[in-house]
Amino acid sequence: MGFISRFRLSAAIKGGKYDKVVALLDAGGDANENNSSGVSALMLAASSGFGDIIHVLIDHGAEVNSIDQNGFSALLHAIHGRNPEAVKALLDRGADATIEAADGTTPHDLALKQQEIRSMKLLMAARASREN
Repeated sequence: MGFISRFRLSAAIKGGKYDKVVALLDAGGDANENNSSGVSALMLAASSGFGDIIHVLIDHGAEVNSIDQNGFSALLHAIHGRNPEAVKALLDRGADATIEAADGTTPHDLALKQQEIRSMKLLMAARASREN
């Protein structure tokens, strides 16, 4: 995907423009394309809190557990952005809540630090369901 197409996909994601994201992906956009910091389209959607866009990106092949240059996964981006809806969407689609950032921060650590109660509850529920 060229720079212009990548920019359009990023802009559509940031703007929460679901239909535009779908159209760009259907036209050959790469759901795994990263910017210069290693931030993927999925991470951008997670940071912005757009669960519907998270689902469509994963449906188009986005890797749910990829990490950026700081070791942040999309799940960590969602928690950092204070977006529990995105946390839920990612966990529902198989995000690994044990992936640590480069500094050793886990999703649970970050949710606790930011006092993100809803995200902490989602992470605990996901862990409990995996243990059963």
